Amino acid sequence: MKRQLGRLNATRRRRLYQRDVLIEQNEGPDFAVAVTLRSADWAFPPGSRVVLEVFQHSRMVHRVELGPLKSIQPRKVVKLGDAERTTPPRFRLKVIDDARRPGLILGATRRFLFRDPVSGPKSGTRSILWIKPFDLGDRVWQVKFDQEDMPVLYYNSTLVGFRERLADGKLVSALVLPEVIRRVLERMGRDTAAGAGEQGDWRATWRRWIKDELQVREEAPAVDDFDGGSERALARWTEDVVSAFCRRHDLLKRARRVLERGGWR
Repeated sequence: MKRQLGRLNATRRRRLYQRDVLIEQNEGPDFAVAVTLRSADWAFPPGSRVVLEVFQHSRMVHRVELGPLKSIQPRKVVKLGDAERTTPPRFRLKVIDDARRPGLILGATRRFLFRDPVSGPKSGTRSILWIKPFDLGDRVWQVKFDQEDMPVLYYNSTLVGFRERLADGKLVSALVLPEVIRRVLERMGRDTAAGAGEQGDWRATWRRWIKDELQVREEAPAVDDFDGGSERALARWTEDVVSAFCRRHDLLKRARRVLERGGWR
């Protein structure tokens, strides 16, 4: 039985979901990604084709024809053309009618970042931070935000072993994660996007993590651009949460132990 697709929107096109698309940075000298589609259950008519669009800085920089839906490869490596290596791109997948009404968009995802969840800090069993390698030029790491997805910590793909060092809770995690968390908390206090407080939104997941894991009960204060007091309140709250994270994981003690032993381990 074919799985029912996402709900119709005002244009009568079907919404596709990110869970049906996996995009990973492909190894090799070219700036490319590997696209895996879970399209076996997509109930689109014969004659449909699939297109991948690549966006940076809110504009489309590349468009790739992945082929007819009925004969599409489950996994395909796609070069990203003129996309900048130093800015993680966003992607949108479209299914287009080529038979009955040529050019009509039958279904599409929203724009999304890479979807390769790697364990960072967790709320229960759910990760609250994606951790991904990326070509960042001379930068070591960078935090990116998406309105519909978890924050993403990108680290320079030339740093072999960086992700494992983050996971081991020692010196790298002590140096990097508190600052990453600080940036996310500051974004939470200033974010007024639609849906920012709804169930399922990444900010709601972070709030549960802050209360349940770090035992900080106070909510993030909303920032008013015309109120200096609210900025100070956000700064105090952010400092309380970051300090609670450091205490919870004994980061100072772990870092001191590593340095006393004269090495990263």
